[in-house]
Amino acid sequence: MRFVFMGSFAVLFFVGCMKQEETTPRNRHTRQSTTKKEPQQAPITLPEPITLSGVVLHKDWTKTRESWNAGGSDYYVLKVEDGNLRPDQQTAQEGVILRPSKSIPFESLAQYVGKSVSCRGEFIRGQPYIPPKDSLEQIPAPAHDPITGELDYPNKGSGFKVLAIEPLK
Repeated sequence: MRFVFMGSFAVLFFVGCMKQEETTPRNRHTRQSTTKKEPQQAPITLPEPITLSGVVLHKDWTKTRESWNAGGSDYYVLKVEDGNLRPDQQTAQEGVILRPSKSIPFESLAQYVGKSVSCRGEFIRGQPYIPPKDSLEQIPAPAHDPITGELDYPNKGSGFKVLAIEPLK
């Protein structure tokens, strides 16, 4: 019993010394606390949603880079009204591939096919897809850079993530 008591005393003494050491000034002539302050982090700013207008088109799967980027099955494209998309934003021949979100599931886009709509959302970048070694799957051929000799693999998953959609009258 005495050993347990002494062990508890030793732990309390050790912890007490640790706490005292944290607040002990480094220089005896100045009274500065050595407790470390956490650096303040800048607030995270999310990109502002963008609004695009146009007509929703349904596209069937084809053996093209656009269809492969869309996910390898049927997909939806927004044919943008004014056609003013930058080349890095245009993910389909006729506009931009529409991507589902938590608020707008893929299946709900079918009701807007052939209709003029206003979509609020954000552009998302695709990720280069590098197939596993010895893979037999078919993917669009990577572009070969003749200067560096490196392969530029095609992106998969880029488009416009729809956060809200409503028909225009």
